Amino acid sequence: MASVLAATKAQNTRILQLLLQGPTSPQDINQSLLYATKEGLVECLSCLIASGVDPDVTNNSGDNLLHLAVKEGHTQIVEALCQGGANVRAKGSGKNSPVHIAAKWGKDECLETLIKHDCDINSRDSTQSTPLILAVKNKQYGAIRLLLDADCNVNAFDREGRTALHFGSLSGTAVEQLLLAGADVNICDTDGCSPLLYAATEGLERVVKCLVQSTNCNVNLANKTAGKTPLHILAYKGHDNSVKDLMEHGADPGIRDIESKTAMWYAVSNGHSRVVKVLLLHSFDIASCKCPTQALTSSECPVQLAFDKGLSQILKLFITASFDTSHVMECLHLPNAGDIFVDATEWIIQGQRVPTLRQLCRKWIRHYIRFRLKDADINTTHLPIPKKFLEYIFMKDIEELSL
Repeated sequence: MASVLAATKAQNTRILQLLLQGPTSPQDINQSLLYATKEGLVECLSCLIASGVDPDVTNNSGDNLLHLAVKEGHTQIVEALCQGGANVRAKGSGKNSPVHIAAKWGKDECLETLIKHDCDINSRDSTQSTPLILAVKNKQYGAIRLLLDADCNVNAFDREGRTALHFGSLSGTAVEQLLLAGADVNICDTDGCSPLLYAATEGLERVVKCLVQSTNCNVNLANKTAGKTPLHILAYKGHDNSVKDLMEHGADPGIRDIESKTAMWYAVSNGHSRVVKVLLLHSFDIASCKCPTQALTSSECPVQLAFDKGLSQILKLFITASFDTSHVMECLHLPNAGDIFVDATEWIIQGQRVPTLRQLCRKWIRHYIRFRLKDADINTTHLPIPKKFLEYIFMKDIEELSL
């Protein structure tokens, strides 16, 4: 006698209908449902469902027909199953629901069908990931758009506290879309890392700029393990453009990590003179104009570190900017100071001078006006200060120093 499975494989719906009117075995029916779903045989599946069989049959892995149909990208099968009463919120292997699979693998038409049939767009899998998190992790832009349009929870986080924005910042995926949808830029994962820290770690300058320009971004959030802020990380990596973006949006160069090191120290440690220049140009607080420690040790003092490494260009920047003049003077009194500079006499003399009134005025005026450079062009013309001295306040001499 012909089996239901054989009729399904032959795609003979007439025989299939006749067989379904008589006695059938559950195993034969289940195998037929699984086969029709996997192969995308819409007419056969419709015959089976119309006969009253259970559309929530599962395979050995615990995935139901919808899981299988979505994975294969059979949109018409998904529609037939949904109309036939299949559970669109069923959990399969890894606690995945059909919508997780659609989001992860970019089965956009299937996803659209599931959303239409009231699937749980905020469903959690075994890692507590939502469909949106999976879509961002796998760079499925169509799925991201569909889920955001369906008003999913953009700030849901997985078991490690990571949101879709964390993963987007890690890879540069859909960051602007997520922010426009209301993603919280300051949510931290279980290690205390914000999306900005993720972007800084990967050195993604475009993402860093996008995040710091978003509303209420806290650029000074530090991770738990090392106490490092995005400024520490980007200064260490040498991303002067991103360091400038951070400084213009309130990054504090005086923050020390758990090793008592500042962003300036990390910039010097890798010889990033351009980053040192940016930090000097955008440091307005008087406390940021000197080393964070009284001790003249290269483990904490950027001046001593630059001296030990023979970084003449960075030392010239420190001398010109009057950065921690006491430490600079101490270093330049050491016997081997003349070996660092090509034009040693000029720079050693300049660095050993007691700070002038002009230099002191620059420090304190910068401290009190606290202008960001991006605002300076608008406001400085109203200050009762001669143009030349105004240029000096905003460190035109540092900008013009060739590196």
